Amino acid sequence: MSVLSPAAGPTGSGTPAPLVTNAMLVGRVARLLRGSAGTGRRARILLVRAQPEWPGPGELLVGGRTVRVVACVSPLGVLEEVARWGREPVPEGWLVLLTDADEETLGDTVLAQVHRQRVDVIEPWAAVAEDFGAAQLDPRLRTHAYRWMAKALLEARPPAGWPRRPGGVLSLEDALAELTAVRLGLTELGLGAADLDIATLLRWTTVPGATEAFRRLGDDERAGITAFLRERTGHAGLALTTLVAAGNGERSLALGLVCDCLWPGKDGRSPSLDAAAVERAKGRVERYFGDTQLNDETMRRFADAVREAVRTGMNTPDDLPGLLDTADRLLDELDARAAGATSDILRAGFDGRLSAVAATLRGFLAAAGSGVHHTFLRASAREVAAAVDVLRAHLLAGLEAGQVERAEMAARVAGWLAGRPVDGPGTLAAALEGYLDDAAWADVALGQLAVGDPSPTVGAVYGDLYRAAIRRRHALDARFARLLADWTTTGSLPSEAEGAPLGIEEVLDRVVAPVIRARGKALLVVLDGMSAAVAIQLAAALRGERWEECDPLGASAGGDSAGGTSAGGTSAGAARRRAALAVLPTVTDRSRASLLAGRLLTGDKAKEKSEFEAHPRWQRRAVRLFHHADLDGTPGSALDRELSDELTSNTPLVAVVINTIDDLLDSGRQRDDGGWSLADVGKLRTILRYAQTADRAVILTSDHGHVLDHGASAVAAEDAISARHRIPVDGVSTDLRDGEVTLTGPRVLVPGARIVALWDSELHYRGRKGGYHGGAAAAEVTVPVLAFLPFRLSAASTSRNVPAGWRLLPDQRPRWWSLEQQDLLAGLGGGDTVLVGRHRGEAAPVAVPTTQSRKRHKAAEAQAGPALFDLPEEAAPAMSAASAASPVPAEAAPTTGVDVLVAALLASELFRSQLGGLARRVPVEKVEAAVRALLDAGGTLATSVVAERAGELAHRAAGFAVNLQRVFNVDNYPVLEPLDDGHTLRLNVDLLGQQFGPLG
Repeated sequence: MSVLSPAAGPTGSGTPAPLVTNAMLVGRVARLLRGSAGTGRRARILLVRAQPEWPGPGELLVGGRTVRVVACVSPLGVLEEVARWGREPVPEGWLVLLTDADEETLGDTVLAQVHRQRVDVIEPWAAVAEDFGAAQLDPRLRTHAYRWMAKALLEARPPAGWPRRPGGVLSLEDALAELTAVRLGLTELGLGAADLDIATLLRWTTVPGATEAFRRLGDDERAGITAFLRERTGHAGLALTTLVAAGNGERSLALGLVCDCLWPGKDGRSPSLDAAAVERAKGRVERYFGDTQLNDETMRRFADAVREAVRTGMNTPDDLPGLLDTADRLLDELDARAAGATSDILRAGFDGRLSAVAATLRGFLAAAGSGVHHTFLRASAREVAAAVDVLRAHLLAGLEAGQVERAEMAARVAGWLAGRPVDGPGTLAAALEGYLDDAAWADVALGQLAVGDPSPTVGAVYGDLYRAAIRRRHALDARFARLLADWTTTGSLPSEAEGAPLGIEEVLDRVVAPVIRARGKALLVVLDGMSAAVAIQLAAALRGERWEECDPLGASAGGDSAGGTSAGGTSAGAARRRAALAVLPTVTDRSRASLLAGRLLTGDKAKEKSEFEAHPRWQRRAVRLFHHADLDGTPGSALDRELSDELTSNTPLVAVVINTIDDLLDSGRQRDDGGWSLADVGKLRTILRYAQTADRAVILTSDHGHVLDHGASAVAAEDAISARHRIPVDGVSTDLRDGEVTLTGPRVLVPGARIVALWDSELHYRGRKGGYHGGAAAAEVTVPVLAFLPFRLSAASTSRNVPAGWRLLPDQRPRWWSLEQQDLLAGLGGGDTVLVGRHRGEAAPVAVPTTQSRKRHKAAEAQAGPALFDLPEEAAPAMSAASAASPVPAEAAPTTGVDVLVAALLASELFRSQLGGLARRVPVEKVEAAVRALLDAGGTLATSVVAERAGELAHRAAGFAVNLQRVFNVDNYPVLEPLDDGHTLRLNVDLLGQQFGPLG
């Protein structure tokens, strides 16, 4: 079929000539000229029957050839143009003449000099068919209802042409879809006709000027496309196109979010809302729809579509604040702010949920102040955790991560305060461990809580909670100071003695030297001023950067035959994080010098270096010590060349001192989040990367800790030597003030071996700083001793990599830290360590159990006893190197909370049935290893890492993940959910328990 047909003869001379547009001419002439390279100069004149009007440029480039277009208002004009063309010396390109004269009027003389010796007519539908490569057109296209379409398709033709029709038939639906995609500008969004759904249309409304450009289309075309979109997208499309027609298309998303609050979904609306006020707000919404009244189903479907589009990330994070601001203004215009507070997307809903957290905290504090039994107080703490769960489910939780994290920390502090009352530690070693295992975690949370919140109401509650927690911390520090004073006076080292703590001067002999003998290469990092609270945060970050944490004294700490207390106060056989006792006063030139010398002394950097590198303990092995000033490299180098060379060499021991923490606190560090990351600590991350490349074991320790200034009070003392200790002029301390303690003995490295130190963390001598040290608080005296190995891909290689005497550590978080498990752990006492939850700082979404799921869980628990994932109180967090290296058989006796969980899962009949039903057999050991990896990571982990931990080949990770989903997602419940296009897996422990438990 040719798009060009002969002009009508004398009988058709009365037919009006069509108006030929730029697009029609370019597209159709391009096809006509294709393959005409050999045409003579006279044949390169094309006569087209058209109204003699040409709004386009005089010359066009079509198919690589120049085309001159001239509108000829009379036959004489045609003759003149043909004659002029003939006089030009071999003209390039083509001449197109537009004329409304018929062939009889033009005469044979003119026709003999033009292409095909005739006047051609561009027949619109024929041109459309040729453009689509269609041999047949849908008959409906030629009906009166679509008389506008041919011209529109010709005008809208994209530069590359319309997509060819594989079957040779152009249907009405395909033509409309292609036209609509171009008119909406979807190609600029990387989309096309196949993507025409409500989500695409909503995204289109966010393009500046897009909806207004659509409204400028001709009436027939706009109406036709609108009808097509409504038919294709249903109720939601009806509402959206109504908004566009009313000139409010660019506010579609914001209006949809508001409608989501006014037209509730299946979950219903809060009963506290004023129904009459909601109806009035609905009436006001109509003006945005051009006063068109749409039914409730249409509005609800529209709201659902907008919710889905926003929640699935249709907008970038940069777009979302502007959208929510617009929606917030609409709430005010509609007087619908109360309804907006029910939203899980709008700011009003986020603020309402944050206020709900504050309200539950006020209730918790009231209960705590009334002296209720700890069982009821724990129930109140669980209400706080549940309110935080709801807050975390809000869309803004990601953008307002700081506020959400502070709310999480508030819930953790409440959980800590609600713990079952326990007697204080009886020995200094137990007090050190108790601080490291429990109170230091509370200090992490309190550091965040002290930052406050932008909302004065919420901030006031956080302040009250902080003060309540500080009262408990004061009691713990007071007892710690008494134990420290008693032991310093009467106790002795070495720490092999029963009940004695590990001294900081013993770390080189007890921790560092053995690992060099066993493994050959190590890195010792001394972070000056790192408290246990800072160490907790850095350890979590290191675990996230592929380091395996170990207990460096696990096998060497022996106990008595009765299973009593081991060296350092630990239970025999328990792998745990370790702490050492700082030298007194807790200042750098005493404590760090003693650490690096391996004996009690006072010294500067030169003394530290000479004592460290020349000590006989190294048995003539080469060791190197680099201080903070030695770390920086030349421009372009991450580290000093000598240091980087030593780290990557076979030098058995490289030690590095980093002063960043101490320096920042000394200068008054101020942060919005109150936390610490690897990026905050100077060259630490870079040094660790070198160590990881060189396969070095890493011991991360400190010389002393800090207490932070959160409104601390200054105490006048002329005899103050540091911010936290003083030496009485007469050498006698008879006038102790509140918050002070006298320390005396051989570990007090001052003349006379006696100081007065502050134990109250809210007091200091001298000027104000960000943090203080030199005193007797547990945070200052406790020196964390962390040990790490580079991560190994397989459990077997990890086991071989562990030095003798080291054991891989389970998760060290106390039970009250894991908010998402508080419903499942409701019957357990506080303070136990479990292997569930998520590390602080991990960007891992948490599955929030619904009210219905909690009810089902509790009903099942009442009928069948403890649920599958209720972890027993007696479960201890012990994990040997062997058990960490290989999965525990289902029939083995569980020793940890995760062991109990996994053993019960593997024993489940439904689990065995699901695993046996896979088309491709997956060993149960791999499934178990994958579950353990997910639990250890808090439920969310990269798919590739899950596969690695399970011993699956990297290129099979995606298939392995699919098989895991087939095992766990019974009836399509998202127990194991893929995130980030399958790059991440999330295990919902609550749903796992519902699917596979409770079990007998």
